[in-house]
Amino acid sequence: MRRTTVWIALAMVVALGVAGRADATVGVEFAVPGSSVVGYGNPLLVSQPGGSITFVNGDNLASGHDVVAFGIYGSDDQPWCAEASHGPGTCPLFWSRLIPFGQATPIQGLEEVKSGKAYPFYCTIHPNDMKGTLIVP
Repeated sequence: MRRTTVWIALAMVVALGVAGRADATVGVEFAVPGSSVVGYGNPLLVSQPGGSITFVNGDNLASGHDVVAFGIYGSDDQPWCAEASHGPGTCPLFWSRLIPFGQATPIQGLEEVKSGKAYPFYCTIHPNDMKGTLIVP
């Protein structure tokens, strides 16, 4: 529980530090201990088109986590399509790298999301338990 509190506090400091910038929408997504049972620590994200969200893996009990758009596809020419070996027509609209405990990575592709939409996402390692929604106001 103490590690989870530390990660949440750290993420809040980072988010508050960047939130003052007019050009950034900040959100931090967590995977916390026990998340393979209860889902992401924060299953609701909010971003403007082109905003930035950092995924932080705070789950020291699993091999890794990521954030991937569920059933919503974008252009096959996105850089993460080749990196994640997605076939033609199956490149997720937004995506993050699979990262181990204690690491952070940006969610890529937010420039493609549209205002007034909600987008489901999931962890590819735990697709049945780790799900969430990205809201774009």
